[in-house]
This record gives sequence, C-alpha cells and structure tokens, in this order.
Amino acid sequence: MTISITTQASEMPETLPDSDFGFAIDYNKNEGSAKRVFGATYRFIEACEACSLSLVGSLGLSIDPVIVLEDVEVGSIKTWFKAKWEENELYEATKSGDYKQVIGTLLASGIQRMVDKINDPESPPKLSDIQSDLYELSKDANVESPATREPIPGEDLIEIVKKFESVKESLIPGDIAEFLLSEETRVLFVQSFKVSIEKLVKEATRETSSHRDPAMILVVKKPDYLG
Repeated sequence: MTISITTQASEMPETLPDSDFGFAIDYNKNEGSAKRVFGATYRFIEACEACSLSLVGSLGLSIDPVIVLEDVEVGSIKTWFKAKWEENELYEATKSGDYKQVIGTLLASGIQRMVDKINDPESPPKLSDIQSDLYELSKDANVESPATREPIPGEDLIEIVKKFESVKESLIPGDIAEFLLSEETRVLFVQSFKVSIEKLVKEATRETSSHRDPAMILVVKKPDYLG
C-alpha cells in the first residue's frame, strides 16, 4: 500500500463528507518533542494501512488501497482519510466497479472496531473476539468475489494491534488522540490502558478448544511478536 499526503494551507470545512474516517490529536503544547505529534499520526496511518490490507484480504480481493490524508490545522492536528484504489484493480477483483462505497465503509467500520477493542479497559481484548468481529463484518459486506472469505490470521491481527498501540506510546500526558468516524462519532485512545500483547500471543499459540471454530485462531508454533 502507498500513502499519498496532501497538505492544504487554505481553511478546510469542519467535516469532509467524502472521507471515510479521521484522526485527531490535541497535543500538550510546549511539552515533549514535536515529532511525537506527527509520529502518532504516522503510526495511526501505518496501523490503518495494515488493517485495511487485512480486511480487503479477508474478502478474497486483490486490490491495493491508497490512504489519502488531508488538512493540517493550527493548534491541533486533525486528519481525514479515504481509501482509494486503482479502478481496474477493483473491476478485476469483483467484475464490477460498484463496490467502492461498500469497501470504504467496511474499512472504516473495521478500523473503528479495532480502535474500540484496544481502548476498553473494562473489557481487555481477546484475539478470538477481534477476529470474529472483523470476520462478521467481511461476511456481511455486500461484495461478490469468487474467492472464499476467510478470517484474518491471528498473527496479522497481533501485528495490527501492536501498530495501534504504538499510537498511544507516542503520546505524553496531556495529549488527547481520537479516532474519528465523523465529527460526532469518536473513540478516545486511552493512554493509561495497555493491551497485553503477551496474552494475545498466548491465545494464538494455544490449541483451539473444541467449542471454537478451528478456522478462527491461527496456531503459531514459534511466536515472535514481543521484540
């Protein structure tokens, strides 16, 4: 996946109706290194990039989304994103060009669920729950594809979680970072809550219990996610 970055000096509207999702960071001014602010945004883009590729892959499609970033505001950073791809890639994958909005909505919803899961201290995320949640999204997406839809592999999900967690690691006390589905629908990155990657790895390496769908958890014999 490639990332196209556009900054505009002119004033932008409060909402961008054609965007899929966004990221806002209200940073603690005059504190910490300036690069953390842009680092958090870049890490968010990387996490969304990885999540988008996995979600598209779960549909059985071979398309390469491009995340376009716009609008850097004074005093805080608010960025809006839209997933795009080559028209011929989408047509070849689906034999139709009518699925752009459906896939864009799937990516935005999937990213929102990932951010929700890793920022809920009352209910620490389980790998099986994340995997099942995203798999249901992909099954419900109204996209025709000759390929069979598959759950996102556990090892890929762990890498995605790590990337989203790295957004919080970039921040200092007083910084506020949020995922934006719209101006009204936001999910706060809870700095005080750290997802246990070790627990996710242990869940991935356990043998699947009899009551769980064997296709849902990828068993990894030699995990290497903690480095």
